[in-house]
Amino acid sequence: MSRKWNPRSGPHRSAWGLVVAAMRPMRQRRIRHLLSASLALAITGMAADRALADAPSTKVPSQNPTYFQTPTVTAQNNGDGTTTVTVVAVTDPMTGVGAGWVWTTHNADCNTDRAGVGFAVDWNDPQDSGFHVTTLNGVSIDVGSTKAVNGNTIDNVVHPTPGTKVSATVDGTGKEVDVATPSQFSLWRSGCGTDTRDLAGDGHLDPEGDWGPRNHVLDASGTDTGPQNGGISHTYLTADLQNGISICAVMYDVHPGKTPSQNGGVGIPNKASEIRAGGSGHNTDNGDQHDRGVFY
Repeated sequence: MSRKWNPRSGPHRSAWGLVVAAMRPMRQRRIRHLLSASLALAITGMAADRALADAPSTKVPSQNPTYFQTPTVTAQNNGDGTTTVTVVAVTDPMTGVGAGWVWTTHNADCNTDRAGVGFAVDWNDPQDSGFHVTTLNGVSIDVGSTKAVNGNTIDNVVHPTPGTKVSATVDGTGKEVDVATPSQFSLWRSGCGTDTRDLAGDGHLDPEGDWGPRNHVLDASGTDTGPQNGGISHTYLTADLQNGISICAVMYDVHPGKTPSQNGGVGIPNKASEIRAGGSGHNTDNGDQHDRGVFY
């Protein structure tokens, strides 16, 4: 399915949208200023409702203005006609304020019954259609990268979220492992956040966590290329960013295998399709397909 891309459209996903502004060669400080300004415009007017099905979602400020913020976006003009955009969504562990994911419908600690919560990003790159997930309000949702262009690699993986301390004796901190292809599912490791706050105000504790940082990232050969704790990145043609681009995340419910509680704080999926983000045979247990229309 072809991408219905409109550079002047606002956010259109069931979670959050970021609009990346035009980025001509300039100082890094100026680039960040433009991103911050356009991000504020993108979020304006978004409203939240409770999810209608059991799948994790990205945090949206209008869900919980006290605690929820937008993700952090940075950009680097590479000086060769391309610009690399990096997105990260984390919550301050001391204040509880920040970005990330939340699962207000699960009503249980997902460290005990899931392999983890994963994510993929619709980069909305005019040069790369992405892998199709679903269509919402007539707009095609397409994640990852179908082409190895502009320094990107082909990416159809549900990426893991950080491991956390599950109990006094089980700690997954820093143990999350990302992979290059869904066929490496047995090597994939993810956390499932923490379960300490009632964020929906319904008397139930809600799983929540960060997305973007990954402490171990494997290549296609299985070699650990090191951490990407600054977030997840994609490189665009700078010219394609002149009118702004909407970037959105999709969160996934990944079934075990082994749960984080059973495996030292990080879970393992039970098959490759659990971490296939889009296209044929992908994991349909995700925020866009299960919580369709929520947060518009």
